[in-house]
Formats: sequence, C-alpha cells, structure tokens
Amino acid sequence: MIFSISEFSSPGPYPRNEDAYKATVFSEGRAIGLVADGVGGESRGEVASSFVVEHFLEALAANNNESLTILATKINAELIEHVRGLGLPPRVYTTITGVDILQDGSLTGIHVGDSRGLILRGDGVQQLTDDHTEAQRLLREGKLTKSEYKNYPRKHILESAMGMSPIPIIQEFHFRLQAHDRVLLMSDGVYNKISKREIRDISLVSKGVDELVRRIVGHLESRVPDDNFTLIAVQFGGIPISVDEMPITH
Repeated sequence: MIFSISEFSSPGPYPRNEDAYKATVFSEGRAIGLVADGVGGESRGEVASSFVVEHFLEALAANNNESLTILATKINAELIEHVRGLGLPPRVYTTITGVDILQDGSLTGIHVGDSRGLILRGDGVQQLTDDHTEAQRLLREGKLTKSEYKNYPRKHILESAMGMSPIPIIQEFHFRLQAHDRVLLMSDGVYNKISKREIRDISLVSKGVDELVRRIVGHLESRVPDDNFTLIAVQFGGIPISVDEMPITH
C-alpha cells in the first residue's frame, strides 16, 4: 500500500463534538485528510465544520485542478450563505486543515485557523501550518516573548476561520514526502495537551499509524482532555530512500 491511515475523534468532556474530519484513499493512489474544529458553542460550530469538510472532499474528489486557495475562498462564501439560510446567528466559524497527497509523495495543503499539520520523519518533526491566532501574530511580530506567549490570556483568539467575512487568511502549503514520512492533522484539543517533542517520541516507538494514534489518544486521556479532540495520521509508504534531516520546530 502507498498510504496507511488512522483517525480518531472524541467530544472530550462535552456532550457534543464540534470537530469534523475525513480521511480517505482514492483508487488512483491519492490520499486526502481533513480536520475542522467548529467554533461557536451554542451557535452550532459543528454545522460549519461538517459543511466545510464535506464540501472540500467533494471538490477534491472532482479533481477540477482549481487551487486549494480558490476552493477555500468559494467554500467560505458558500458556508456564510448556508449559515444564513439556516437562520443561525453570525460567527458560526470553523478551522480547516487538510492535505492532498499523490503517490509520488507530493503534498498540497490548505489551512485556515488554528488546527495544525505536522510532518514526522525519523527523529524530527516539522509544523507545516501557522496558527492564525492573536497570540501567534504577536509572537511573530516580536511583541510577545515565548514565555509571555505561554501565559497570554487571549492565546486562542482566532484571527482567521472559515465563515468569516470578508475572505479569511488562507494558507496553502506544499511539501515533498519521503518514504515512511507520517503526516498528522489535529485540532487544538490535541496539541494543547501534548507537545511536538512528545508526539515525535511516541512516533519513534510506534510501528504504524494505528499504534501512533492509539498511543497519542492514551496520552491525551491520561491528561484529562478539556476540549473536543481529533487526529488523523497518514503514513506515506514505499521503498526507503535517503532521509534528510528534519529539525524540531517550535
């Protein structure tokens, strides 16, 4: 097999799970993974997350060669109309982080919000996505130190999400996978409880993505989740080739 996929989602301490996700392998040797974290609480964030995941999957399956940025812009407008048509209050938002991986290892990704995409390679881990939050922007601009960032009271205030008008900040990213690389997509309910170093260490002792996901979920549950949490892991298979060094990014 070219791809191995494992996935898990939980409402955590809440009665309703506002996360939505989908991971699938198409017959033409192509894998797609999508994780969305709905924002809105009683405003029904799960409406936004499920809508965006379903529409991205449909658009990618159609393989119409549109860029993911254009697709995200269109789906954002459709989501706004969908929410309005349901009579829901404004500010029904969702994050989206997704990847489209071909059998040659080329990865194209789309990202809006503060879910994350990581690459695990050997004893390295690299974050492919930027958190679209107030705190991350202030850190990037040098207005917060790393220690100040950890305790910043508005750490999770989003500055971009699907459902926002006008067009939200959209990040499209590209990466070339090597044999046995692992791609992780996760909502913030995962990474708020477990660091990238810990994920790297778990990956090193996990023989496959099923074991990797099972071990990460075990760590999360031992630390008492305080949010919905969703995780997708995709391993790119094939014959081992030379491995480039990959640093741990913070």
